[in-house]
Amino acid sequence: MNNKESLFKRLIFLIVKMKLVNTLMRAVLSLLAPLFPEKFLERIPVVGEISVSLPNTGTLVLVSDGRDQIASRLYWSGLFSYEPGTVEIYLHLLKHSKVAFDVGAHTGLFALIAALYNRQMEVYAFEPVPRIFGYLTKNIERNGFYNVRPVCRVVSDYDGKVSFYEPKTVTLPSSASMVRGFTIEKTEEVIVPTVSLDTFVKESGISRVDLLKIDVEGSEDRVLAGARNILKRDKPSIICEVIRGTTEGRLHSLFNQTTYRFFRITGKGLVPEDTVSGGVTEEDWNYLFITENKVSEVLKGLTVL
Repeated sequence: MNNKESLFKRLIFLIVKMKLVNTLMRAVLSLLAPLFPEKFLERIPVVGEISVSLPNTGTLVLVSDGRDQIASRLYWSGLFSYEPGTVEIYLHLLKHSKVAFDVGAHTGLFALIAALYNRQMEVYAFEPVPRIFGYLTKNIERNGFYNVRPVCRVVSDYDGKVSFYEPKTVTLPSSASMVRGFTIEKTEEVIVPTVSLDTFVKESGISRVDLLKIDVEGSEDRVLAGARNILKRDKPSIICEVIRGTTEGRLHSLFNQTTYRFFRITGKGLVPEDTVSGGVTEEDWNYLFITENKVSEVLKGLTVL
């Protein structure tokens, strides 16, 4: 994208996200929705409060100024328009969880789902990008969730600092990463504090972790390497993004000598696999890692293909 094209797109976005313009545009598009592909509508920015209904649970609210693309998508197409298979599995796993970690929380969708599902649940949401972290905290406050603790740190396999590459986008980036060159977008290198989950759990006095949701753009193996004690002690269920050509080999090394089994998450159900083979699209890049002794109990009621 050249500079003129980038400037033009930014200008259009700034106009579209003006509150009055956005309200009128959404009103018109809602009437004409059948004429447009769903994927087109999901890219239209939404300014204001987006209500998201959870099945048999209630409604949560996402606050957006138009920059939160996930919130916009949910506004136009509902909860299960975003990683539908993963959301379904996540809701099911919450039945068996009292403490949940959302690593790479972004603006907080999965953390908020957990907090609403069970207001007695302890939820920890890790988001290292300051401008995204602000949206996360606003969403937690707007919903009145006192059981969610937001943490503005990179989760890795050591405690200290690391170079972090944040895309310079007009919308909230979804591909900020510890991995240089992970995205083709222009990035800004910033130095951010890191923490391992083992250290965080020890310092916070957390006695058990039941569920880990990890989405950190190519560094998922480092998150799990820094959680070896948790994996050994608690054997949590893990939803983990695995993008092809990034972490597959290192994840196998981490799970050697454990009883964890691998299930690819799809829109039709769980697919058991002997190896972890990263996906290429949103529909196939999430896995469920779960120990052998939990399979029959925890997966009961889910479709296993």
